[in-house]
Amino acid sequence: MLDKLRRCLAALERNPAPISAGCHQRLRARYKLGRLEIAPRRMPLTRHISGNVSFRPQGAGYISGNTTYEEPHGFNWEIDYSYFDEAIWPGLAERVPAFEAPKVKSAWAGHYDENTLDK
Repeated sequence: MLDKLRRCLAALERNPAPISAGCHQRLRARYKLGRLEIAPRRMPLTRHISGNVSFRPQGAGYISGNTTYEEPHGFNWEIDYSYFDEAIWPGLAERVPAFEAPKVKSAWAGHYDENTLDK
């Protein structure tokens, strides 16, 4: 095992350039919602597949978001707050009626690798 690790490290020293192998960054936006009067507070991460949205309790509120497949690949750190109203809120309200009047407290952008060769 140690020999294999040494060979890998030696190969990286000879050719340090990373190989993308079809992997690209994909934006995943998350929105922090305020406290809602819904039960239970101890629910797990819930996905509404047809609405392309997920939500779960986080602290005193909830977080929700989805993957934005329309965004081009790359490191995009901009949050589009109107996207919540257009793409996320309808799925939330359809799945849980208490989400009909959510209040977005904050948001952040995260990225994950997507291998385009798998499509």
